[in-house]
Amino acid sequence: EKILFVDKVKDILSSIGLNEAISYSFTSPKFADALLLDEDDTLRQAITLVNPLGEALSVMRTTLTHTMCETLAFNVTHFNKEATLFEVSSVYLPKALPLVELPYEEEKLAVGMYGATIDFFAIKGVVEELLSGLGLCGTYKKAQLNFLHPGRSAELFVDGESVGFVGEIH
Repeated sequence: EKILFVDKVKDILSSIGLNEAISYSFTSPKFADALLLDEDDTLRQAITLVNPLGEALSVMRTTLTHTMCETLAFNVTHFNKEATLFEVSSVYLPKALPLVELPYEEEKLAVGMYGATIDFFAIKGVVEELLSGLGLCGTYKKAQLNFLHPGRSAELFVDGESVGFVGEIH
């Protein structure tokens, strides 16, 4: 059932013109500072690899936001005028550090876009198309995330439960 749901999400996003991205499950330990996460944010509790490929890939990601931003930045620096990407992948949330048992592994969705015609409303439109395709209805409240623009961001709720956020990177 989970696989069918993920496939439907991918089909909907592909049908409206987004391209799937696939990135490493490893990231830089500096991701939390880059996202301006609070010092006590649980997303800072990343699992450090024993034998990493290098410092830039030395912790397991706890969020897809940083890797999506890196992918978009790579495209910008390689002179791509626009990109509309999505990734459905796992994040790894430790039960405790140091690691003594397997972490929680949760599948998440990240959508990243930039270009001349891309703004908050274009991104929100993608979210609305996805919700509609899944037969869901969402509501929005002002987001309180440091890395998002305070006037161009919102937290997404489905059936009263927070399921994500949408916004422009600050």
